[in-house]
Amino acid sequence: MNILLKREWNRLKRVLEYERNYFGLDSVKFTDIVLNFGIGSRNFRDKNITEQYRNYVGFYENLDIRKYNFGEKWYDFDNLLDKRLFKILDENSDYLISEIGRMLMEIFVFKSDISDMSDGYYRIYSNISRRKIFYIADTAGPCMDMDLNIAEINEKVIPATAELVKKYKIKVCSEFDSY
Repeated sequence: MNILLKREWNRLKRVLEYERNYFGLDSVKFTDIVLNFGIGSRNFRDKNITEQYRNYVGFYENLDIRKYNFGEKWYDFDNLLDKRLFKILDENSDYLISEIGRMLMEIFVFKSDISDMSDGYYRIYSNISRRKIFYIADTAGPCMDMDLNIAEINEKVIPATAELVKKYKIKVCSEFDSY
């Protein structure tokens, strides 16, 4: 077990629990705390940690959670926190950065109500100019365009904002994962 990650997980967990117990922790506060933590972790001298940070968390640094978060939820935040983050990381903090990245994906990337039994639900992305919508499965399923035709993506994609989800009247998944 990486001692540095264990120490950082214990520090981050104390902050999250304090916020949760005394002020109420929601996905917006969580994201702010975690991204501030992440910015510090990318400066570790451990090459593996900085590479993990770049691969799993760095993607979300420049995104404004307020543009991605709205009333409809495709996740149960408390369940996600308790059964996903706390449980997994209490057992093995070596997965700290990748689990934080997975939590951020769950929070930032809207999950549509479109599913394929083998690939699960599709998440909603857009191109940088926010003119195209793409549906991408969490697993290695096919990518689809806005008309649900299989599409090849040859450009950088980012999570679709709440504004785009509403604009295109995309239905958000109402089924919570059990984690």
